[in-house]
Parts: sequence; structure tokens; C-alpha cells
Amino acid sequence: MPPAPDNGAQSRSARSYMDLVCKFAPAVQRTLDRRGHETIAAFTRNHPFTTGPGVQGKEDFFSIVHDFILPLLGPSIARRARADLEASPVLLTANHHGVDFFSQSVQGSLLFSLMTRRQNPKASTIPVMACANIPLNNLTYPRGILIYQTMASNLEEIPHKLPLFSDRLKSSVVSATGPIAEPQIQKALKRVATHTKCISSTISDTLVDILENVYAAPEIQHLSTYSEQSVVLNHKIWKRLYSDPRKAQDMIYLPLESIVAKLLEIDLHDPSSLISVLMFDPDVRQALMTALDGRRACWQEEKLKQRIEKDLCIPGIKRQLDGCGTHFFWGVDPRNRLVPMHLTTSGGNDMALKGKDVKGQIYRFSFDPRSIKSALRKKLLMPSLFTSYTTLCLARGITCMGGYYQSEYLPIMQKGVAMALKKKKRHDQTGALVEKIKAAHYLSVMQTVMTTADPFGLIPAGPVEIIAAGGMGKKEMRKIEQLSVRDAHLASLLETIPDVVPYNEQPKDWRRDIAAICRKTLTDKILVL
Repeated sequence: MPPAPDNGAQSRSARSYMDLVCKFAPAVQRTLDRRGHETIAAFTRNHPFTTGPGVQGKEDFFSIVHDFILPLLGPSIARRARADLEASPVLLTANHHGVDFFSQSVQGSLLFSLMTRRQNPKASTIPVMACANIPLNNLTYPRGILIYQTMASNLEEIPHKLPLFSDRLKSSVVSATGPIAEPQIQKALKRVATHTKCISSTISDTLVDILENVYAAPEIQHLSTYSEQSVVLNHKIWKRLYSDPRKAQDMIYLPLESIVAKLLEIDLHDPSSLISVLMFDPDVRQALMTALDGRRACWQEEKLKQRIEKDLCIPGIKRQLDGCGTHFFWGVDPRNRLVPMHLTTSGGNDMALKGKDVKGQIYRFSFDPRSIKSALRKKLLMPSLFTSYTTLCLARGITCMGGYYQSEYLPIMQKGVAMALKKKKRHDQTGALVEKIKAAHYLSVMQTVMTTADPFGLIPAGPVEIIAAGGMGKKEMRKIEQLSVRDAHLASLLETIPDVVPYNEQPKDWRRDIAAICRKTLTDKILVL
């Protein structure tokens, strides 16, 4: 990273925090080295939207996306989304599913919207393929609403969390959670009424408006799952981020695993599809499983074996085996929690996916196309990240603009897939096509809108704060585009550090330091609400 200008101790402190993030997120370092000096306008204008042919065609993907959107957002948006993707088959894949109030991901979507407009001036939709295999208590908090502008006396209490789902559901994954109903909305409204000492009347009024006029709207309440509700709610809330909602693009959150499950219905029926070859050609599968053993977002063979063999109720055993990943798919237990699956041989050549939940319950699925498709339809199995990105990016050549983790692990997955395919001469050409795909796309941890947290300084602003301020217009967008990429990374540190830096390496009082740094260095540069 080029040396930052020496503006005194505060500048040096800012640089040290950025260096700490770069230590654990190499994608951030690369971006700052190459493009840190650019403005957001230049960054979004010049960012390469590279797409490739993939191994298979894209038409089935376009059709599935259209059909998914149609009943939720209507024929006009479904038709335009398909046209936009056909013109530029690029997705933002850095976000998590659920109703999105997490400042970092919402503001990442804002940058992606600028990119899509610059790459295709006719684009009217923003396609976000969001991971839905996350629990409700994930860092992004799909369990409820995040409020950044509070009267908290401690920065660790910011953002404030307003839950909509009960505590007993916090470990349930978004993709398998039931809908938010009227009683949950009423409970949230009561919480808002009792929180007048920690939030302003403007924020309180905004929350009441969102709950009563967006969450409680009939078109939301008739939907049967939280995942479906999230698509419509994110679309409605996004419009409110602008002072003139009519000029805003249509935000479309697509649950990654649901779309991939539909694609797998096609691919598992076709023995020549990429995922079928990887799963069911024994030599290719073995080479793949060896190549990606221990890799991020893939699987750890030894830990998966031990999960089956050991008693997970013994204190410390489960924690010891956490992070084991899964082979191709996750199981889902009765409380909608993910169960790691281990691909095993059970006599002869019969293969099965086998897993055990935290209570010791065993789950088993025959590893053949018909059984897997049946389990996917019943939501007893869900595609893993490996299966999802292989099906989207490597098989179909869909460009996936991801976060700092994806930009590291997806190229490793790509290399493992290509190497495994070359174990069989008849798959050499397929392996060569996989190698040509551009997989290391990064768009994350940049924020351009902040709010004041007295007496600490500046902190990120989320949708509640943007809506409460009246939304963004041309003047605000010009301010956003003038910010540098480096300063946008600095503005995001309050949310980047807890995500990438291990707790024992986080400096004392780092939140207070960064809020003060942002106030001193960004007040005149960044959009402050």
C-alpha cells in the first residue's frame, strides 16, 4: 500500500488500523494498492465487469431468475431483471439474505448499483445473490433491524438491535425460517415505544413507519416464508433510501441456495453437467475432495469423520470440530439449523451423505441424483457454497462480485475443480474452460455514508438513518462519488474489524479510536447525515 500522507498521529493511527485489516484480508490490500487513490466515481466507472462463456449455457439461469421474481415483484421487474442479466450477467454476491439493515452490505449494494448503471446505462435492476444459509443471529442480523444512530454510552452497544424473531429461533437459517407475522411486528413496535431514551424521536418515527407501512403491508403478510418476505421488503426499503424513490433502481435480493437448487434440478438430471461430473465420476470426485480438503468454504475431511464418531454433547467437542465445512450439501435439522454432511461409502459402491446434529440425531441421504433432488425439494438438504458457486460461476460463467473472503476462496475452488477434471482426458477441455473464468472479483468493505455518534465521532449509517434523513438525492450522490476508495475503506473499519480480525488481536478501545479518526479525517469528505 502506498504511504499515506503524514498528517500527524491521527493519520498514522488510521494507517495502522488499515494495515491490521489488510493482514487478514489480502483482497483489501490489493485494492488499496491498485485503486486506493481513485474516487468512487472512477472506481465504479472503470471496474471490469468480465464475463465468460462458462462450461454450460446461461439461459436456464435467466429463466429461473425471472420465474422466481415474477410472483414476488411482478412481471415488469421480472422482465427487466432478465434483460439486464442477459446484457450483463453479473451478480453482487457479497451480501447475506434477510432484510438488510447492515450498513456495510447496504452501502456495498449502493456501490454495485453505481457500477451496473455505468456498465449498462439502461439497467434498471440491481441483482444481489445473497447467501441464505446463515443463522438469524449472523453478524448482519437478519433476525431484526439494526439502528446505528443511538444515544448509547458505549460504542460496543452500537448498532442497537431491534429483534423481530424470538431468541429461540436465533440459530435457524434464513432460508428455512417462517414468515414475520403481525404479532412479531406489534412486539417490535412496543420495543420502539420503550426505547425513547436511547433513540431520537426522528429515528423512532422512522422505525414505526417501516414496521407499520412496510412490514405489515398485506403483500408482505401473505407470503409464506421469511426468505420471500426479504425479497419484497428489501425492494421496498431500498426505494426509501432515495429522496425520489421513482428514480431508484429496483433492488432484487435473490437467495443463493434457492436459485442454485432450481439449477441443480436441471444439472443433476444431466450426467454431462459440471456438477454431475464432479459429484458422480469417482476419479474426478476423489481428486476434487483431496484438492479442496481443508480449504476455506469447502470441507475438512478429518473433522467431518469425527463429528459422526464423537459425542457432540461432551463439553468442548462440538467447538473443537466447528468449521468442518460440508461435502457438497448441508443437512437441515428440525429446528432449521445446518448439519455438516460427510460423504461416505456404505458397502460396495453405495455412497451416502451422512451427518449428525448437536443432539446426536443421525441424518442420511443416498448420494445419487434422484435422492438429492428429492431432499432439495423438501429442504432437507441445501447446496453448500462450493456447490453454489460451481453451479453459477464455474458452470455458467456468471460473474460473482464477492467480498474479501470470496475473492480468496473462489479462485482456490476454481483451481481444484480444473485440476480434478484433468484427471480424466475426456474432461481436459472442460477443465481448460473452467481455468479461463475470472473468479477473483471483490466489492466490499467500502462505505460512503456516515452519521454522528456523540461524543465519539463518526460511525456508519444504515438504512434507518438514511431514511430518517430524507433519503439521498443528486447532491448526496455527487458527494458519495467524490470520496476516495481509501477513505471509503476507512469509513467501513468499524464493521470490517470485528469480521476479519480475531478478537485477541483487536486493539484496546479500537472502536473509540476509529470513530474519532473518522471524525477528524472524513467529516469534510464523506456524506454525513
